[in-house]
Amino acid sequence: MKKIIISLLLLLAPTLVRADELSGLLKSVDERNLELTGEREQMKAAGYELKEQNTLDNTSVEYSPFFRKGAAGVASSELIVSQELDFPTLFAARGKAGKKQMEALEQKYRLDCRDILIQATESYIELVRLTRVKKALEGQLADAEKLDELFTKKYNAGDATSIELNRIKIQIMDLKRELLANESEIVGVRTTINNLNGYEDYPCGATEYPQWTFSDADLMPLDNDAEVKAAASEVESLRGEENVAKQSWVPKLTLGYRRNTELDEASNGFVVGASFPLFSTSSKVKAAKARKAAAEVEMENTRLKVASEIAATRNDLAIISKSLGLYDVKLIDETERLLNKSVELGNLTITDYYVELATLNERRMTYIELEYEYYRGLCVLYKNTLIQN
Repeated sequence: MKKIIISLLLLLAPTLVRADELSGLLKSVDERNLELTGEREQMKAAGYELKEQNTLDNTSVEYSPFFRKGAAGVASSELIVSQELDFPTLFAARGKAGKKQMEALEQKYRLDCRDILIQATESYIELVRLTRVKKALEGQLADAEKLDELFTKKYNAGDATSIELNRIKIQIMDLKRELLANESEIVGVRTTINNLNGYEDYPCGATEYPQWTFSDADLMPLDNDAEVKAAASEVESLRGEENVAKQSWVPKLTLGYRRNTELDEASNGFVVGASFPLFSTSSKVKAAKARKAAAEVEMENTRLKVASEIAATRNDLAIISKSLGLYDVKLIDETERLLNKSVELGNLTITDYYVELATLNERRMTYIELEYEYYRGLCVLYKNTLIQN
């Protein structure tokens, strides 16, 4: 029984690695990306500022000594300790508005986080493409070097021409040049990944694409889009500001303690006052309503834009999916094997061999590019699942 379990784990190991590699990269970027780290700290600061804005105003202390001719020292004095405070309903409205503003900031952070994780995912997908191109080029180079070894022997035996041998060597030279260019691209993509990872190296094999399917992508609801959520949260935040503006007509209260002294006598009393914003309330409410209306228009624009992007991506993916279905990679590999066998046996000239091989390699590279574009499209549909919980 233990042997069966071990065998199953060995069979599943490549799949598990493929599933965890991208999620591991995204988790690392989420934790280490310096832009996101700075934004998290800014969000904390904004939270403290919102709390500070909804607290009591400064306590005022006033002391006035009075002097009189003929009297030694202070003849009389006045001490006033007062505290201004907003009406309780305004405190409540500002508290609710503050929570909505924090929710808007959190949604904005999630949107920024998603966009950075999309960059990491696109880099990962590109790295998979480059790895597959490298594997294909290395396979072609191995065949060319094997052919070079065979035709060198034939040339030495007088059974091959220098033109045939040179044609093979030129092919080897071209393949090595393409491999160097491919390696340069891989280094560039890995550098991008490391930069997103807080400029720390991240080992990434990137041999397989994510386990995404077109059918599952169709189930992604529009309301789960981070950009739509951020726009909707901004509307709610401005709705809270509008409620605060509507409460701004209420008076600001002043409560305090007052003490007056006259020589040896002292009088104690209270300070009670109120100030009324008679002239600014209307403008505040109109401004808040205008900002909310603008945010509602922006939210609707965002919904339509995201919906259009998703629809266009799905149409493109449907076409790419059909194109991929036209390619038989196993047939291409088998045909290449037969070509190699034919040229080795002398049943095919080098010229004809490279004409046929060029067609096969072009189809293989086209398939690799189509597959890459397919997963780039899926990245658009799966982008909201990239955000770490």
